[in-house]
Amino acid sequence: MRHSSLAQFGLALSFCIAAAQAVCAGQTESRIRGSILAISPHQITVNDRTGEAVSFILDDATHYVGEKPVALTAIQPGSYIGCATVPAGGGTLRALEVTVFPPSMQGAGEGHYAWDLLPHSSMTNGTVGHLSHADGEVMTVTYDGGEQKIRVPHGVPIVTVEPGTLRALHPGVKVLILPAKGAPGHAARILYGEQGITPPQ
Repeated sequence: MRHSSLAQFGLALSFCIAAAQAVCAGQTESRIRGSILAISPHQITVNDRTGEAVSFILDDATHYVGEKPVALTAIQPGSYIGCATVPAGGGTLRALEVTVFPPSMQGAGEGHYAWDLLPHSSMTNGTVGHLSHADGEVMTVTYDGGEQKIRVPHGVPIVTVEPGTLRALHPGVKVLILPAKGAPGHAARILYGEQGITPPQ
C-alpha cells in the first residue's frame, strides 16, 4: 500500500515539474514564492517576494507537496536530484539548493533548463554520478542529452519531498505556488516548507 502511495505521489509531482518546465518554455503564468497570509478550503492568499498579497483558488485539482530538510549525506551516487544553480565559471555551476527525490520519481522533469529563482539561474534534474569532497560536494549530474558539474557549497539548503495535504497549510508557512495552465487564478501545485523551512526552489 505504501509503495502504491509513493508511486502515485511520484506521478503527481512529475506533473508538477512538467508544469514548471512548461512555464520556462514560455507560458505567461509564473511561480509565486511567499508566506501564507490566509488559507481556507477554497482559497489561499500569500505575501509574495515583492510584498504584494496574491490570492489563488484551491480546488480538487490542486496538488500539495511537503518539503523537509535532509543532510548532505542524502546525496549519493545514483541519487535522482533537482538542483537550482547559477554559473560558477570554468564550465561549472554553483548550487542554490538541492532537492533529493524519492526513487519513485526517477526521471521526473529530467533535463537542464532555465529557472527563475535568481537572474541567470537554471534547473538541472538528473542522476548523481561522480562525487568529490572539496569545499563542499562537487557532483556530476547526468540527464538525457547531457551532464553538468555542480558545486554544492556548505550551507546550501538540501531537501526532500513527500505527499502533502491542505491541512498542513496555515498562515506563516512558506510556499511555492504553480498556477494552473490557462487559469492563473487557480493553484495547480503548492509546495510548502515543513519544520519552518522555505521551499528553496
